[in-house]
Parts: sequence; C-alpha cells; structure tokens
Amino acid sequence: MGYYDVSVLEAALNQKQCTLSWFDARRDIAECLSQQDESMVGLIVHVPTSPRWIPFWKGQHWFGILRLANGAFVDLDSRLSLPTAFAGFDDCVAFLNDILQNGGRLFLIHRDPEAVVASTDITSSEDPPRTQESPARQSTPLPDPEVS
Repeated sequence: MGYYDVSVLEAALNQKQCTLSWFDARRDIAECLSQQDESMVGLIVHVPTSPRWIPFWKGQHWFGILRLANGAFVDLDSRLSLPTAFAGFDDCVAFLNDILQNGGRLFLIHRDPEAVVASTDITSSEDPPRTQESPARQSTPLPDPEVS
C-alpha cells in the first residue's frame, strides 16, 4: 500500500508509449467518448474514499477501464473478482457520470499510433479477459480484444 498520484501513472504509461490526459468534468462524457479515435485505449478512474474506521482520513482508489477495438468498455477495478464488460455505451457513460458527480476524476489514455505494441500488452493478449455478473450492470461476453 502506498500513496500514488497521477504523475506516477503518467510516467508508467509513457514507458508504454501512452499518454494521459485529464478529463474536464464540465464537459459531457458521452460526447467526449464518442468523439475519440482508435488511439484511445481506456481510462484511469480516481475515486476518493473514506474508510469507516478512520473518518478523518481521505483515501483514494485508482482503477482502469479498458476500451476494446470494437468500442466496448471493460471495468478493470481490482475490487471486482473479474473484469466486467459494460452492457453498452450508455451503461458505461452512466457509471462514469456517477463517479464524476461523487467527486471522482477521469483520465483518458491514448496510445501513440507510431509506437510498437508490446506483446505483453493486455489489449493484444490472445485470451480475452473473463467477465462476471455485477448487480450494478449486466455482464456481456467479451469479444476478442484485438487492437485495431
């Protein structure tokens, strides 16, 4: 366990030929996501947390949302037992709007189109991630996560 901020994530992503850009919460997330090209590979989500046992301490939780080549989004939150596909675009947008309304932050991840994709990259693995059923959203089978 440690304290991480966005600069650590940005440095790690830069090593994988990716860039991180902050999403301005005053904008419409649905419009922003629908205007992204294939270089957008996902989002990083930051959610402030408050542990019940230490009420004055403010924690933070970071997780990713992967965008597959077909445009589907997959929640990679470590609090879930398996990666969970959103039922559709509107389901993902509703989830992200809820996060923004509760003080969360979003960061868009773009891959440098000139970069060579490493064979260990999750978006180019041969086995698609498994999904789980979630009470908050319906799980849908994940297609082959080929990078376009």
